[in-house]
Amino acid sequence: MQHYIRNIKQAIATNTNLEKTVEQATNSINTSKDLDKLLDFLLEEGHKSSRYVYVFDLLHQKFPGNPHILFTKAVSCHSLNRRESLKALAETLAILHNSDDNPFLIRLCYETIGVHFQNLNQTNQAIAAYTIALSYYNPDEDDFIEVHSHSLYHRARLYFQLGKPAPAKKDIAFYLQHDPNNEVFIQLQKEIQQELTM
Repeated sequence: MQHYIRNIKQAIATNTNLEKTVEQATNSINTSKDLDKLLDFLLEEGHKSSRYVYVFDLLHQKFPGNPHILFTKAVSCHSLNRRESLKALAETLAILHNSDDNPFLIRLCYETIGVHFQNLNQTNQAIAAYTIALSYYNPDEDDFIEVHSHSLYHRARLYFQLGKPAPAKKDIAFYLQHDPNNEVFIQLQKEIQQELTM
């Protein structure tokens, strides 16, 4: 474990000198790999205390153009503070849309927003977020199954919950063209068919 990671962990545990400790840590970070190690640690520990969320804020002040800091914050506090997570995702997207050079991370942001809205029972907003996530698929670079499985499944389920079986069935059929033996999609297809024949 890097010494500055150990120092941050101790500062959080003792509730002392967090700002100074993070500043010393950022002065010790020389490469993107060092920052990635710190973000991995924060992602692993972040759900344990709101003080970890504050570390992300301090890092963002030091590296304001780095979308990975905010995205990691959003994922880290996903269950701890949904509002803070959504705010961090919006800030991540603001940085990413300035350059549009990381469609993978943009897609992950919209998928995560979709999950938040789904958990908040805001079905239309969740469908919109999943739809935007799917729009960042690049067939020349991306794996169809990896990109589509999460968003298409949840969007289909949400369409069905809204009483719109036609777009749900269309999403499922589209996915199964590429992954015909996927049990999760086959099961959802059966659920919809059973509901429609009742």
